[in-house]
Amino acid sequence: MRIDVLTIFPDYLDGPLGVSLLGKARENGLLDVRTHDLRDFTDDRHRTVDDSPYGGGAGMVMTRTIAREGAMRSDATASEAQQNRFFAGDEAVT
Repeated sequence: MRIDVLTIFPDYLDGPLGVSLLGKARENGLLDVRTHDLRDFTDDRHRTVDDSPYGGGAGMVMTRTIAREGAMRSDATASEAQQNRFFAGDEAVT
């Protein structure tokens, strides 16, 4: 099983994914987890990945174009059978 994770902290997942049952599954070739840094898909010099929330208010949201670009590039290396996308948030992109 292959899982591509889009995050702004790709190194953060190395520890948890290398131990316990997930670590054993990765060692035995049952699980292939690839992390992608969302900042690699930006085009500005500050590598900005967040935007102000729609309608104002506190907090920040992920820029949709960056998430879509990351998903499209990770899909390019996956077979058709492997392309199931899940997004954390209120709207799924298929």
